Amino acid sequence: MPIEDVAARGHVSVATIRYRVAHRQMSGPDRAGLFDLARALRELPGKPKQRGGRKAGPITPGPTAPTTASVDCGQDPATRFRLARAGQEELRLAKMRGLVERVAVVKPRVFHLIRGDRDRLLAWVSRAAPLIAAELRVDEGATWRAIQRAVSTLLDRLAAIKLPVEDPGHAKPRPEVQRDATPVPRDAETRFQLARARQEEHKLRKMQREHVDLGEATRRLATFRHRTLQELAGWVPRVAPTIAAEVGAEVGVLARAMAHHLGQLRADLAAIDVAAALRVDPVEEGNEDDGDEDDKTETPAPPKGERARDRRGPPPPRAHRGAGPPRDRRNLPRGDAARSRARRR
Repeated sequence: MPIEDVAARGHVSVATIRYRVAHRQMSGPDRAGLFDLARALRELPGKPKQRGGRKAGPITPGPTAPTTASVDCGQDPATRFRLARAGQEELRLAKMRGLVERVAVVKPRVFHLIRGDRDRLLAWVSRAAPLIAAELRVDEGATWRAIQRAVSTLLDRLAAIKLPVEDPGHAKPRPEVQRDATPVPRDAETRFQLARARQEEHKLRKMQREHVDLGEATRRLATFRHRTLQELAGWVPRVAPTIAAEVGAEVGVLARAMAHHLGQLRADLAAIDVAAALRVDPVEEGNEDDGDEDDKTETPAPPKGERARDRRGPPPPRAHRGAGPPRDRRNLPRGDAARSRARRR
């Protein structure tokens, strides 16, 4: 049967049949250019559906969490490419919603918060040591040195705290780097699709390494600060006997005085909002001044225009071209070049 009749019976166009025959999706005609109608009608519905277009499902998606699952290297290149691109878009969407943030942004915020706790504890020593020494009527210098050594030991103990990488109750799958054992095909088009899929998978793994879940980071930082407050709660009974022996005071009186002055510091540390601190950049030191002193010492700009020329004064006189007095060109011989120039003038 001719190709026109097959297209009419199959409700497709002639170009569609020629395309499928060229791509070996259906049997071709015989030597006379005629098709087997029964076989053609069986092969037309069996053509695989092309990937693309909007997938079936709800138009408005729900809350999307950043994908952390690794891409399966055993899938075909087109599916791997789409999965990798989908993972990148999910990460961007999660960042827009405030669920994830770059590691380079979160690390300074965490450092600023922990360093603030350390600075508050060190400042407490200089502020509370004179008061404790006055209450106990002991030497102020000895009291400051004893408390300072105890605080330094406490800071070393806090620095040695190791938190588990993952909470067993909130464990999430992490990306695993799999070795791509997919053989390189000989077809140029398939090799191109495989290379694009590998590039997108590499970009996805890089984005996953460079971003951190803010919820997980907040939980870990809150756990560390909870451990810090627990250490502060048991710190006074642990160091009071040693400090009392050094300064020559009673252990009970010294412990009550230290606990009284340490209570306000513990309340200040407990009142800090960890979640808000991880989502706001810290204020840089030195940016709060109004800059009045800088305006006073600023070098004025050089003058411009007519006023600048008036301030500089008259320009110096221009020197003569020759080293000696000017010569009269009329006394030069007739063939001299200088005399010819004088005539042209």
